[in-house]
Amino acid sequence: MENLGFTAFAFETPFADAALAYRYVAGEDIPEDKVFCYGMSPMFGGWKETQDLLRWMREYNLSNKGEKPLHFYGVDIGSAAYGGNSAYPAVKAALDYLAAVDPGYSHGFAWLLETAETQDLFGFKALNPESQKRFLWEATRLYNRISYMGPHDAALTSAEAYQWALRSAYLAVFSARWFAGYAEAGCEDLSDNIRELCMAENINWVLEREGPGARLVYHSHNQHISRERRMGGYLQTVSAMFFLSHRLGIGRHAPATEYTLSLIHI
Repeated sequence: MENLGFTAFAFETPFADAALAYRYVAGEDIPEDKVFCYGMSPMFGGWKETQDLLRWMREYNLSNKGEKPLHFYGVDIGSAAYGGNSAYPAVKAALDYLAAVDPGYSHGFAWLLETAETQDLFGFKALNPESQKRFLWEATRLYNRISYMGPHDAALTSAEAYQWALRSAYLAVFSARWFAGYAEAGCEDLSDNIRELCMAENINWVLEREGPGARLVYHSHNQHISRERRMGGYLQTVSAMFFLSHRLGIGRHAPATEYTLSLIHI
């Protein structure tokens, strides 16, 4: 970061959970054990190297106020705190925001919140078809409400709070699509592609947030970084980096992008 100008780390860890780590790195007073247990996937949170990285980023931000801050993001779907495959944190984050700006309307999502808390990717498959459709419809309704009233709501809170809430609502919809793909017989590969696409969209969101010239380190398993297609059942599974390369126009003969990505394989 000091020598090459990187200002953001993005991990293959759930977006909604990592908001806790983002706030910790920004300087908010949050117990470290809470950050490492609930602010990222348990595997990463348990690594000394990850803990040292977040401590260093936090100390840098606290010691260099006025400089461009360092940021930590999660770009995966799901939730580490709820078994890895839950939409609950994204739904709850969006609803917490909505309760602050429109409490009356937020009460209409009690069923969505309860279902998101009790049914993960695998439990969703056992729901009856009408409940599955309702979950997707209500997640979409939540996103639409936050999206359509953006300027009004941001004025009541802040542009930063609104951005995080909108992204959380977006991930609630993506989670519903992910669940639906997995629930459809023979469509597990489609479900994997939905997850990969979501990670690519989240990385792109981070790059746009960081602004022109952003330099981002992306830390992930090989399968999410490789641009090679993987043969699955009846279709090919592609990676987050495959989707992102097409989104940013990165290719053998493509012009240079305005962003810089550094990839760490595990």
